[in-house]
Amino acid sequence: MSIYLPELFSELRKFIIKNGEPCRVPNKGIVLEDGLYLFGHVLSAGGRCIRDEELAWALEATSFPDCTEKATPPRLHPPYIEYYADGEYALALANGGDGVYLLENDGGAVRCVCKTNITLDDFIKSAEILEKWIKRLALA
Repeated sequence: MSIYLPELFSELRKFIIKNGEPCRVPNKGIVLEDGLYLFGHVLSAGGRCIRDEELAWALEATSFPDCTEKATPPRLHPPYIEYYADGEYALALANGGDGVYLLENDGGAVRCVCKTNITLDDFIKSAEILEKWIKRLALA
């Protein structure tokens, strides 16, 4: 399973604008992308909000990985959560079997950046929640 966050965020923003309740955007929170915000258990876009504790937790759990050590996983396994990708470069989180790794793919060559502070259980649970939302938003 591979989750491309920019596509998910774009569809999530549209969903919130169409289905969310009117609300005010608070001054603090996480900017997921231009016009899409997370604060607590609330996601906001276009002056509308939805409250989803599970989705908010999954996004927060994977939003800011910290490198704990420079390491190369013996093997990579799904799920993968991609933060950014273009034709030549990608940045993603991946299951390394013994932890969650932040990876770079530059011109087709995969380079491990580091092992992160995200637990494997939290990563897998987050990916399952995000995948459920992808299906809900009809991205799959």
